[in-house]
Amino acid sequence: MQKAIPAVDIPLSKRKNLIMLLLCLAFVLASWFIWRHAGDEPQASLFRAVALAGFMFFGVICGGYGLYKLFDNRPGLVLDQIGINDNSSALGGRLIKWGEVVRLEEREVYGTPFLLVFVTNPEEVIRKEPFIQQKAMRLNYKLYGTPVALSASALTCTFEEMARLVREAYGRHGGDA
Repeated sequence: MQKAIPAVDIPLSKRKNLIMLLLCLAFVLASWFIWRHAGDEPQASLFRAVALAGFMFFGVICGGYGLYKLFDNRPGLVLDQIGINDNSSALGGRLIKWGEVVRLEEREVYGTPFLLVFVTNPEEVIRKEPFIQQKAMRLNYKLYGTPVALSASALTCTFEEMARLVREAYGRHGGDA
């Protein structure tokens, strides 16, 4: 009888999330400053549009998501015998089964390392997601050849630790890492 291998849970980092929320607040304040000082300049409507876009993106979208994640007690990443359950980003919240994983590849984009998870049927993975997530995943697919990219930016571990744990789990449950 084969002994069950325990799941690996990597928690979300509350500290990293709080830093993100503080950065969002700084951008919201900058947007407010732009709005207040647009005055009667010829480009005032342009400045106000930029300020409104900044407030909406950093205040409503990023800030709202950051607050949601601050109180989210689920693990950021779960690696078990079924697959990878990613709850670490706005594109997360899905289970990628080991049987769907073809290979793993490390890539760095603008100084941020990612672990790309190549899957057998990318379109099927994309179709399972809500509309906005589909758009972002299609962009990932177009740019990197896969809709699934894992980052440690919201996790309590480093990228190297996360990549090692995912590779080990893939080797145990799915294939060659």
